[in-house]
This record gives sequence, C-alpha cells and structure tokens, in this order.
Amino acid sequence: MSPLIKGEWRLMDSFSASNILDTTPVPGSVPRKALYFSPIVPQGPIPAVTEQEKIAYTCSQCGKVYQYLHNLKKHQRMECGKDPQFACPHCPHRSYAKWNLNKHIQSRHQGLSVQ
Repeated sequence: MSPLIKGEWRLMDSFSASNILDTTPVPGSVPRKALYFSPIVPQGPIPAVTEQEKIAYTCSQCGKVYQYLHNLKKHQRMECGKDPQFACPHCPHRSYAKWNLNKHIQSRHQGLSVQ
C-alpha cells in the first residue's frame, strides 16, 4: 500500500482535450473546467536518518550485523557455523546459495555447463 500524499484539489479553469497539460485554450475547443490534485511538497532538506536511529540485528554466534531481521534469520539458517554446501564442479569454489554458484560458473567458467 502506497503512502498517502498530502495536498489539495484545485479547479483548473480550462484545458484542451488534445493536451491536458496545456492550460491554454485551443481555437475551436470548448473551454471546460477540471479538477486536479496538487501535492504539497515539503520545503527544505529532508532530514537524514542518523546512525543512532538505525536498528541493527547482530548474530550472537559470529557477530555479523544486519539492518533487517529477516536477513539475520536467513544468515543463521543457511550460513552461520555451516560449511558452504554448493561446490563448483570446475574449481574449488564453494557457495552457501545455489544462485550464487550458478552466477560464479557463468562469470568464471564461460562456455562450461552448469551441472
């Protein structure tokens, strides 16, 4: 769900049917009134998030820090304290994720098959 935009509805005096963005009347066209939404744009710089406001999730086993809890949980489930389970058939490279191994094979071993 997208956030609500603050603004106001305004009445445009006339618009051209051929070009709604152009507010000048076109010869031979019937002037019409139309409602349009004018968003309120904040003035001045947007405040930055400070380091103290950021929430960090730290792994209790290895100390890696993640910004989002779901990334920490994925790390603990797939990586932390485990050996990489996907091995490259062409070299000693190993990976924790199959997509990463496939990317390795495509970039390092061009022309060889992904088994």
